[in-house]
Amino acid sequence: MSAPVDSLRAAATRARPAAFSARLGALLADLMLAALLLQLIAPPAYVASGGRAQLLNAPFGKWRCEALSGDAAPMQRALGPQICRRTLFGHPFASAATEGAGAQKRAAGPIDAAGRPVAPLDLGWLLAPLFVAARLWFEAFGMRSPGRALFAQRLVAETGGSAGAGMLLRRYAALIGPFLLASWLAAAAIRFAPRLEAAASGAAALAMLLVYGAASLAVLRGRAPFHDRAGGARVVSTRA
Repeated sequence: MSAPVDSLRAAATRARPAAFSARLGALLADLMLAALLLQLIAPPAYVASGGRAQLLNAPFGKWRCEALSGDAAPMQRALGPQICRRTLFGHPFASAATEGAGAQKRAAGPIDAAGRPVAPLDLGWLLAPLFVAARLWFEAFGMRSPGRALFAQRLVAETGGSAGAGMLLRRYAALIGPFLLASWLAAAAIRFAPRLEAAASGAAALAMLLVYGAASLAVLRGRAPFHDRAGGARVVSTRA
């Protein structure tokens, strides 16, 4: 008599697959935390690289501009070339030269910390690797990322129990692989032919949209996305 009762109890308490909305919420929460961490990393990286590494699209920061020559007349200082630096708590993480003022103000191009023209390394490309590294760190030690904890989720092995290190590495390698490949191909194309920047960036964005859109569709249909299958893991809800 106890065996059927135990089986019913186990079925009632078995972790359920996480819903798409919860997985999306956890993803966005962890991405926001990764973006904030990247924002904090950007100023030291800018200083250490002499302004060659910059965070070009940051959620926070204030632009401060100054004339190239402090001895020029007031009108010339207002309309002439200026060095603009974007700072977080007074620490720069991006810089550019501008010309003109008001509606006539226009960008003259990015510059390094010394004011020389530069093709900066955009630290924004580190957002996805940083997001994956943060989740991998939490889950490798048997913890949940803040996003997963907030939305009552846990990553477990497909056969039950905790996900092992090899399982986590396979899962996250599959998750970030398409992003890294598309980004590398776009960067190589732009380096080879700068005029193809718009086309290469658009093609990379379309490829990532198709890959990760298919993964989202799989979750919506109650199936395991490609990176869960690659790792032999699944995301479950911990709500009763």
